Amino acid sequence: MKKYLCVCIVVLLITTLAFSGCSVEKEPRVQDLPIKNMGGYLAKNPENLNDLEEWSTCIVKGVLADDAVNHDEMLNDPVYGDSTGFTSSTLTITETFKGDLSPGDQVAFVEPYFVKTNKKGETYIVAYCGYTPAIPGQEYVFFLDPSESPLLGGEYYEISFPERSRYAVPSKNEIEPLGLNNQEEEGTYQRLYKQVIDKYVE
Repeated sequence: MKKYLCVCIVVLLITTLAFSGCSVEKEPRVQDLPIKNMGGYLAKNPENLNDLEEWSTCIVKGVLADDAVNHDEMLNDPVYGDSTGFTSSTLTITETFKGDLSPGDQVAFVEPYFVKTNKKGETYIVAYCGYTPAIPGQEYVFFLDPSESPLLGGEYYEISFPERSRYAVPSKNEIEPLGLNNQEEEGTYQRLYKQVIDKYVE
């Protein structure tokens, strides 16, 4: 009887786990979510590689970890006050061309977008200045500036200019620019992309 009871429990446990596994839905990848643009104004925006290099504190190659933390926008928070929404991840530096960062460094990295779910249960990205989220695991050439935030416990790095500050390193030296959310940036981005890849990717 005890043996039969044990067998029944094991079968029930396996069945439960099997059905549980079938019912679990995978979280959608960020790059698969629809994007809603938030307008913005930039006092200056580089039109050529020289300006992009000069106006950026750090130029590095790096890979974004798949550990993104979503920070929703805040208004009148008793501790932090007001804050726009953003996404923070860990950026691992693989090569340095300008600035104090070194290969192997892991730094907090902030991107100008956040994920939101409305009352209808629809999940989407709110992106500033038409920014397209970077893809975890993909190596990029980044043009960065340091900043500080109590929300992140101190220093972090952010792109210098939305859509003109990170360029995907192509596989097999084939130039395959990341599809942009902001079509107005397409022409400038394509031109800068080729210049960046020619200079910083062997």
